[in-house]
Amino acid sequence: MAYLLPEMAKIHLDIRDPSMTFLHRAGVAGLFVQLKYLQQLNLQPPHCLNWSLTAQAIELDWTGKDIDALQWLFSQSFQIDSDGLIYFPAIEHSMDFRQKLAIHRGLQNSFLQHHQFFKSAGKVVREEGDRQIQYRSCASYEHQKATKFLCDRHGNLQSKPIKITGWIYPGATVQHELVKATTQFSESLPYFLALLFAPLACAHVSISSNWQQQKVQNGIIIPEVINLEKCDRQSFHYWANGWSDAALKFLLKTTVVNQQSQAEIHRCLVIPFGKVTWSKQQQTRLAAETIEIETQRLELYRTFCAESRQDDPLSQFIGENLIRGKPWWWGFADVFIHKKAYSAIIFRQDRIHDMVKKTEWDTESQELFVRACHQGLRITFGKIGGKTKEGYYPQFERKVIQLISNLERCHNAAAFRDFINSFWANAGKIEILQDSWQKLLPLTTGQSDWKMAKSLFFLALASYKGEEKLPDPDELPAEDPSTAITEPEV
Repeated sequence: MAYLLPEMAKIHLDIRDPSMTFLHRAGVAGLFVQLKYLQQLNLQPPHCLNWSLTAQAIELDWTGKDIDALQWLFSQSFQIDSDGLIYFPAIEHSMDFRQKLAIHRGLQNSFLQHHQFFKSAGKVVREEGDRQIQYRSCASYEHQKATKFLCDRHGNLQSKPIKITGWIYPGATVQHELVKATTQFSESLPYFLALLFAPLACAHVSISSNWQQQKVQNGIIIPEVINLEKCDRQSFHYWANGWSDAALKFLLKTTVVNQQSQAEIHRCLVIPFGKVTWSKQQQTRLAAETIEIETQRLELYRTFCAESRQDDPLSQFIGENLIRGKPWWWGFADVFIHKKAYSAIIFRQDRIHDMVKKTEWDTESQELFVRACHQGLRITFGKIGGKTKEGYYPQFERKVIQLISNLERCHNAAAFRDFINSFWANAGKIEILQDSWQKLLPLTTGQSDWKMAKSLFFLALASYKGEEKLPDPDELPAEDPSTAITEPEV
């Protein structure tokens, strides 16, 4: 529990305290990492400053003036490097300039947005390879001056709750300026100290896609801390394609998946920031959502996420499904028609094939439907290849584009039924369809969710493993005119 002690430990912090939030526990973890780092340096802290560290708690005590002991701790923890960047030595001592700059900018867009809490030393232009990088250097920031909140004018620890705002807890804003005294948030002294060190345990993310119709640009991800000694989640920066994608990438970076504990749950808190119409001068906290996922689903995302790239909406789409407890392919038809998503599908066709193999289907009919589509595609492409004259390129790409175009026009159960029946009829003998037609009947007649069946066909097309690949519509090869595909399929 968090409390002040008149003797022995001056401050005690325990992550088992049920009143602690994700951010408080992350702050305790950040303080833990800082104190461990000071131990590694073999420094002799002044003022008889001592600490005790366990897997769940931290105790701090010292002699002499409270303000002197705390100021020394803050001077060792919150610094500015020679490039004018905010610098946390405990976690950034091995980082290069680009990594430190990304965290510097992340702090400017989250905890330290207001000029009152971040004092700029002016713009800096730095040459990095063949490009110029501009950023605002730092003269000082609020964490360095935190003793003014923790200590009274005599230099002793405060006995009253401390007023807090967004610089130390994002979203803790004053509700009404006219009644500030009653609407401002406050925190106990030990909890305030913990929150000071939260940035050392948070990940800073840059987002390249929209989130809930708000333009999300950046934010922070906060880990669930359950063991301080095993907490290796240090502050870092990365790109993501949305908040589901950001949360799962964070969990992949910071979690060793235990294959023998498939029921294990992994959690983190995401806080996205973006511009809103009523406050265009700074980033506003748009939400705070706890993301949790089972090991099995996280491992499925790992299959797709390998070699991920920036500006890939498919990773956000799949991540959202996995987090919400839906099949990862749910609504596949809705994203297939978008050019960026389609490009991502082309890039990830082998990955999607691997994910289909690992999928645990909700019903046997879903798996049979995808397998029947795969067999139908193999027969269809085989016919096209057989008709192609020597010296010409088979029109596999043209056929795929035609299938996609016809399927996009299926806006009701009747249209989809006509499409799928025409596709299978044109393919010819499909053994899976003949052997399991009764199980597939609800999907092919529209008696079940036809939109689900439509997504399953898109999934089958995207995961088809053959010599034929999904085409780039802008780079179609020369055709064999004798095998032109003109028959309608709807």
